[in-house]
Amino acid sequence: MEHLNFSDIDHIGAKLLDRTDARLCVRNRKAFIYINNQRFNISDTLAVLDVKNDSPNIASRISDMKVDKDITIHGVLHLWDKGGVNGLYLIDDNRKFPPVVLRFNEVVKA
Repeated sequence: MEHLNFSDIDHIGAKLLDRTDARLCVRNRKAFIYINNQRFNISDTLAVLDVKNDSPNIASRISDMKVDKDITIHGVLHLWDKGGVNGLYLIDDNRKFPPVVLRFNEVVKA
């Protein structure tokens, strides 16, 4: 089975993934995610959302995820799409990890 790149998923594809079960894996500092048994490579740096920070500026609440060992996170993908900003993040079923931000875009209005 061919491995796809997660970065190739556009906004419409992200909408279709909202509330989909997924499994995020990090092996040897390389990240990939399984969605419906299809592997997607993640070339971007993983990030986490600070849920304790209540700043209205969502971008200021995102920081790089520090991964020193191999991990697997089972969870559900959620799309956040409000006020010209959209993000796709994974909520860990076990609540061991904070929300993992897989995509974050500020939509530029012309």
